Amino acid sequence: MILSTHIVSDVEATATDIALISKGALVAHASPEELLRRVEGKVWEWTIPSTDLTAAKQQYLISNTTRRSDGVHARVLTSDAPARAVPALPNLEDAYLYCLSSHRAGATA
Repeated sequence: MILSTHIVSDVEATATDIALISKGALVAHASPEELLRRVEGKVWEWTIPSTDLTAAKQQYLISNTTRRSDGVHARVLTSDAPARAVPALPNLEDAYLYCLSSHRAGATA
């Protein structure tokens, strides 16, 4: 059965094999566990002032942001951690964005 969706929770709940396709090109084809392994050690949680968010988005691939009273909590995808960032467990949304970004940059994800 093939399920085509952009809703990550649907994929997390049902998929045993994932094909990531962008503009008709196969970006990745692997199990959810393999996709998560590809992004291990590249996901960071980082709290920054909201005034720094635009600059951070220009410098890093950010998969998610949440505004809180102490600043913006951002999930950052990069090999080298930003200052004061802490490691985070990857999720499939992180893996998807990492694979897609690597594909667009011409690298093999």
